[in-house]
Amino acid sequence: MTLQFYMRVESFCFFIFFALVRTFGNIIALFLILNGSVLGQKSTLRDSIFLTKGNLVPILAFDPDNGFRYGATINVYRIKRSDIEPTRRPFTDNLFLRGFHSTKNNFQSVLLLETNSLISKSKCFIELSASKDASFEFYGVNGYQSVFSPTVIDLNHPDFIAQGFYKHQKEFYKFRFDHQQFLGSNRFRMINGFSLNYLKTEHSSNQLISNYIDSEILDHNEKGQKFFQYNFGLVTENRNNQFYCTKGFWHEAMLIYSSNFRGQHFMKSIMTFRNYLPIRNKKNMLLSRISFQNKLFGETPYELMSLYYDSRLSSDGIGGIFTMRGKPRNRLLANGFILGNLEFKRTIIQRKIYNTSIIMDISLFTDHYFITQQVALKNTLLPPLNSGKTDRYCATYGIGGYIVLNESSVITVNYGYPLTKNEQGGRLYIGAGFMF
Repeated sequence: MTLQFYMRVESFCFFIFFALVRTFGNIIALFLILNGSVLGQKSTLRDSIFLTKGNLVPILAFDPDNGFRYGATINVYRIKRSDIEPTRRPFTDNLFLRGFHSTKNNFQSVLLLETNSLISKSKCFIELSASKDASFEFYGVNGYQSVFSPTVIDLNHPDFIAQGFYKHQKEFYKFRFDHQQFLGSNRFRMINGFSLNYLKTEHSSNQLISNYIDSEILDHNEKGQKFFQYNFGLVTENRNNQFYCTKGFWHEAMLIYSSNFRGQHFMKSIMTFRNYLPIRNKKNMLLSRISFQNKLFGETPYELMSLYYDSRLSSDGIGGIFTMRGKPRNRLLANGFILGNLEFKRTIIQRKIYNTSIIMDISLFTDHYFITQQVALKNTLLPPLNSGKTDRYCATYGIGGYIVLNESSVITVNYGYPLTKNEQGGRLYIGAGFMF
């Protein structure tokens, strides 16, 4: 009786979930129609209380994991005039939309509403996202313990297997609601939230991931995985600008519990610390992020093992533009890890042209990763899949540049290179957002 009840609850929840996902396109269209006037409006009835702004940034981007991406990001945000300080401009509400398609046939749409107006003395996040990645990478588990052999994807080499040997298809649909209750002030909050997730992977017999699934090292369901996630935690932040921060901090600690209502569940602990430190003056900054993400109990399915959790917006696959510049996406897969990013940034140009402020920054960065919890390997996983290496640490370094418009939208260029000589070479990333 209990199992039937949970299955009915699950079916109802995911019926609502997919109904929301199906209306996603209509939501975007309606938003554009309604806000076409908002973006060009010079005054509203609430202008005496709020300052409303918006921007649209076309996505003409590139990274080795997605290929060339084309689409757009849209931000519409409100700032309460009474909250504006000489060095601090926190927004009250922000509606963020991002959608792109890529030459590797990857697709992503994200709608994220971040608001302090929905519930009194609270910040709320409402997220609706959908993605389909036709070329999601899989290089094995536990970092360098898994062999990467370029010869198996080289058409002209005798060891050639398939050009897509290190790839597979992955779909991810998500609805999330997070409630962050103010504890004394909006700079210290308690997190309570949930999400409904549907994930599905598809692969063929000539792809690496099939060896791991056949060996029962990775859990896989051909029909996909439906997961309910609950998160609880604390967050504290004091940033002078939530888009282009030059001073402050943003820290969080969370517990995330996941269940598929059929007996499979796990819990992870997340602690992330971000700091934005000006050096001598506002033109020189030292930015840092360190995140501890570890499994506390249970078995993590592969579809969720690759996630990097963030209280604002999570990303899939350690490696790449959002986590480790210079490493292929999902090259570093484990049950637990420490991720660290350090970046020195200097402003070289700061001008105002036709009421648009333009800032140009250059940067030097280094990204680091250390495995704290490995995925258990069975004896069936023998060479050439297992390298026998015990290295748990890897790092990258590189240079970058940023063009920031009105301190709210950004174009980024980063080039990262791995410190390990036997890995793939440098990687170029052109995008429209900061890493953290």
